[in-house]
Formats: sequence, structure tokens, C-alpha cells
Amino acid sequence: MSCASVGPPGDKWWPPALPGANLDYTDFLYAVQARGDAAASALLAIEPSGMGERVALSLSVDGYVLTAQFTGGVPGRVYRYQITIIGVSGRIWQYAVKQLVSCADALPPVYPLPPAPVPGYGTPVTWTNNELPYIFPQQLAGPPATGLVLTAPSLLIAAQTNVIARAPPGTSAILPTGVVGTIFVQDADLVNNAPILPPVGAQINALGVNQPFVIVAGGGGVAFSTNSASTQWWARAG
Repeated sequence: MSCASVGPPGDKWWPPALPGANLDYTDFLYAVQARGDAAASALLAIEPSGMGERVALSLSVDGYVLTAQFTGGVPGRVYRYQITIIGVSGRIWQYAVKQLVSCADALPPVYPLPPAPVPGYGTPVTWTNNELPYIFPQQLAGPPATGLVLTAPSLLIAAQTNVIARAPPGTSAILPTGVVGTIFVQDADLVNNAPILPPVGAQINALGVNQPFVIVAGGGGVAFSTNSASTQWWARAG
């Protein structure tokens, strides 16, 4: 294959890259979207690999758009990227993309190219979604819960959308286990903040195990997201 090649028809190829350039490449996750699913995590590995070969600097997914950043590589060498997407549903998608490292601005390659240190895939870069979309088991598929009054011991959050009417001092609410996705909680109490606890043994953000996230009184709303409800939740004001 010459340095001007882009590959045979039918293969999935990204445009050629300069060996010293840091460039972003994007792809659209049609299969994930078609299933009505969303990416919970993603992995990207490169072959060949090893010292002096192409390296993935970062990987991210925004909605149904995957973006990866690469650098390095041997001029004239074709690299194969193995991309694995794990959906919120647990379904796994895996596909491959090829890319030629261009000879432009570099000395002409010597053919045959020197063998790569590792002919197979290297250690993958990974991405995990900490703000999952609204996908839930059936028990959270009901209507919004409004007029909630916090209690002691903690009131269990049992709906996808929850509006707290009163948060008396010394009371709280607790997030559920066995769910994947995002729960929205609003504190409509005009005076009292609303402490929201993670499930026992879990944490919210980096607050520590069993520590509450406090929603500000007067209409403050927070999205609580998880893909491992028994260990880690993420809170974001919304």
C-alpha cells in the first residue's frame, strides 16, 4: 500500500494522519441509536502497538458521537482501531476502523516497513458515562412523584422525577438500588434544604460513602446518575 492510499472499498477508514499531529476523529454510533440505547462505556485499542507506534490520547462519547484523539505512528503504516461500545442495556457493539499514517512532511518510508514491537492490540483507552440518560427498570417508569415530604428514617426515592414539597429538619431521602440511568430530584421547600443519601455503601460524587448530597431549598433541582447504583452516583445541578 502506498502513502497515498486510503484503503479498498467496503472497509471503514478514517482520513490519513500526519505522524506528529494530534488530531481528533469522530464517528456516529448509528447502531446504538437504532436500538434506542445509549453508551455506558467505551474502549478503543490499536494494532500494531508498542514503542514508536500510534497512541490514543483520549476517548469520549457525547450523545451518539464518539471522539478519539491520536498521536504518533510509523509513516506508511496502516493501523487498526478496535472500538467497543457497551450500552446501558448491557448490549455490546464492536467494530474496527483503519487509518494510514501519512508520509507527508516525513522522510519516505523504507519498504518493507520495520516490524512493530507488538503486532497485536495494546492496552485500550476507556471512557465511562457518568451522566446516563433516562433508561430505567420498569419500577421507575411511572408518573412523576410530587408533594413528597421527607422523613426520618429516609424516604426512598421511587420515581424518575421527584418533587419535594417539605423537608423538615432532621429528615432526608435515599436513592434506590437496582437502577441504571438518571433520577431528577427538586427541592420545592422554600426554607429547608433537602439531604439526599446514596444507597447504603455507595457514594455521591466524591463526598464519601453514605454521605448526603444537599439540594438547596427554593426550587433547586439535581440530576442523580448511575451505572452502578450500589457503589457510585453522580450529582449535577440541572
